[in-house]
Amino acid sequence: MSELDATSTPLSLDQVTRDMRLTHRVLRYHLPRASELVRGVTPDAAGRTTAVARHLRLVLSMLQAHHEAEDACVWPLLFARAPEHTALLETMETQHGQVAGRVAAVDDALHRWERTPDNTHTKRLADALDAVTSVFAEHADLEEASALPVIAEHLSPAEWRSFVRYSHGAVPDADRLVVLGLIMDPMAADERAAFLQTLPPPVAARWASTGQGQYAAYTAAVRG
Repeated sequence: MSELDATSTPLSLDQVTRDMRLTHRVLRYHLPRASELVRGVTPDAAGRTTAVARHLRLVLSMLQAHHEAEDACVWPLLFARAPEHTALLETMETQHGQVAGRVAAVDDALHRWERTPDNTHTKRLADALDAVTSVFAEHADLEEASALPVIAEHLSPAEWRSFVRYSHGAVPDADRLVVLGLIMDPMAADERAAFLQTLPPPVAARWASTGQGQYAAYTAAVRG
């Protein structure tokens, strides 16, 4: 059992699942498309190379922030409170390490591709991105199937909010509206409308006034 105060409101599995799957859905959408974007850039398209490189770094930073938040705010609490799940938690940490290793390979390939976006470096970068996609998908599948119920049982709502804030706090202010667009990309129109209703009014207003145009320009540069 959790060490939470018996009088506290328990954390809802629905809340954990909704928050985690939102992030996973965004990454499952953008990571596979990242390698497709790289393969579609021609060596003479310097402007698009720059735009795609920025996009890759932003998507990978979202992945890294998500995992760093779990490493800081979730796994240590679960190791202490749910020793019966130690094997699962060790697997979660091992998979984070595997993802980090693949991301480091992408970072190296990305620097080389930016300098020389020829066929050789394009293939190396695209293959490295495919490797990230593969290990992340395996991790996300296991996490959703096995770890989310453990999180809901042993963390408090306040601790879960700390995790969410940690992850969101890693996004630079200058990128927040673009990240908002990335989050909404996998959503159908009715989902986007409902999602926007959940945002703080100032954020929704910024999206309506400047965010949509900023994101349209961003995607145009990335997609060419």
